[in-house]
Amino acid sequence: MGIISIVLVIDLILFLVLIGVCLFYFSKYSRSRDRRESELLVKLEEGLRLEFKASLKVSLDRQRGKVSGDDVAKFLPMMEEWFSKYNSRDLVWVGNVVDYLVFVGKFNKDITEVVFQEVKLKKTPLNPLQKNLRDCIEAKRVRWEVWRFYEDGTLQLEGKRRGRVEKAGFTKELGKEVEGLLASGLTLDEAYENLKGRGVV
Repeated sequence: MGIISIVLVIDLILFLVLIGVCLFYFSKYSRSRDRRESELLVKLEEGLRLEFKASLKVSLDRQRGKVSGDDVAKFLPMMEEWFSKYNSRDLVWVGNVVDYLVFVGKFNKDITEVVFQEVKLKKTPLNPLQKNLRDCIEAKRVRWEVWRFYEDGTLQLEGKRRGRVEKAGFTKELGKEVEGLLASGLTLDEAYENLKGRGVV
């Protein structure tokens, strides 16, 4: 009985050593594999960026002026020069007057700056409206407004001074008409277009 117990203990020890060696090599292999995969992903990402920039340049060269600024603007978040400075998750496409608004820090839930961005081809100048917007921003003629729409059809603009509220020209009758259009299944935009088409607003 003693010899069998010793053999079982030795087998158990050898088995545990074998398990330990296997776990050691597996963890070492796993770490080196993760590192290699990470390095490959970085190289692949860099290669894709370079390939994208090259193909964009070739495409622009081929089309010579047939490409609009709007077409190029859609590629902005993929350009290394841009995303090395901004987080693409902070970006909002506007497409009219300016191409983008960047809410710096939005993704981290701490907005520290709002940036208006326009993308232009080569030396294309800003149009008059864009120049006007730029001048307003630089002169700090920018403000925040909150409009409140109530069930009774009133629309109110919150004022900054002591909670002052200014009423807009929105009658109860118009409010009821909007409610009826919304109840009929129209969206708010469709209801507005309906009212606009009839000359009500």
